[in-house]
Amino acid sequence: MDRPARLPIDCPRCENRGVVPLDDDRTIACPLCNNWWTLCLEGVPTFVPIIRPYRGSLIAGMRPTATCETLFEGYACGYHKAMLRSYSYIAPPMVGRYQVGQAYLAVQGSVFVVRYAYGEAGNWQELEDAARQAIGAYRYAPYGSELYPCPAELAAQLVR
Repeated sequence: MDRPARLPIDCPRCENRGVVPLDDDRTIACPLCNNWWTLCLEGVPTFVPIIRPYRGSLIAGMRPTATCETLFEGYACGYHKAMLRSYSYIAPPMVGRYQVGQAYLAVQGSVFVVRYAYGEAGNWQELEDAARQAIGAYRYAPYGSELYPCPAELAAQLVR
């Protein structure tokens, strides 16, 4: 089997190691320099047969089970995201560090207050001005991908 394709530039996220450390024991493949890693690796059956992996997005989501919901953190394509009760887009440094429902800020034109694995807060529009002020204090997005930590006083105001 051929070695996975890598981008021909130096990677600022993983420093050309090919993996991003999550903590002392865990790593994930760096999505910036391993272009193969963005394929959906979920493996859950879908409504339609999938004959090849589709491109996926890094998400945290809640998967329904017979008795409760379980957290899923990883790459999933559109078909597999539909199998989740809820989800939010995340960045590699957030995996394993954020708790379910913990607030963070996402900039996509608007500034959203997002609950980890659950998606946008119900009142994100009311909180947008305060969220925009909070990200103004940063010189760059600490998690990359225009994702920022949410101040505790702002997180206390969110509605599910």
